Amino acid sequence: MSRTLRCAATVIGVAALSFASACLVDVDEGLLTKSNAEAGSVDASAESSDARPYLGMACGAGSCRPPGQVCCAKSFGDPDIASGVCSTSDLCQSGDWFACESPRDCEASGLGVTQCCAQHDRGAFTTTKCATTCEATASLLCDPDGAACVSPRRCLPSPEFPKLFECLTPP
Repeated sequence: MSRTLRCAATVIGVAALSFASACLVDVDEGLLTKSNAEAGSVDASAESSDARPYLGMACGAGSCRPPGQVCCAKSFGDPDIASGVCSTSDLCQSGDWFACESPRDCEASGLGVTQCCAQHDRGAFTTTKCATTCEATASLLCDPDGAACVSPRRCLPSPEFPKLFECLTPP
């Protein structure tokens, strides 16, 4: 074998050995196994209500993304988001829609307002909207996992809106 071929074979051999040894890594198995209690405590402390990813507001079988989309009520006066469909407010044939379902939707909309108000017309639900303050005839919708209502009110299941919560005075 010529000297050039022997040098090339040696270089290739050394390179292969270096590559193979670079792939071998010591693993501290203690880092791989955690008890369920440890894993739960890490997850619980790292996750807060504000850390939840925003998926949009629930509507029918999906979710809508404010401010461009609203959840259109199936029929006039229907306060149930589970029967709604995502659209834009000008295309809602029922005339009733949800632009928000909690303050979280308002914060995610980028409008800079943090209250979700359910508007009423002569006592009947018409729309929800994000606002800095709710009108006297409006209900304040809330997120039970989010910011608290102003005392003495608490964030309780809404008697009017299935699956939603309102700031209400407890009985």
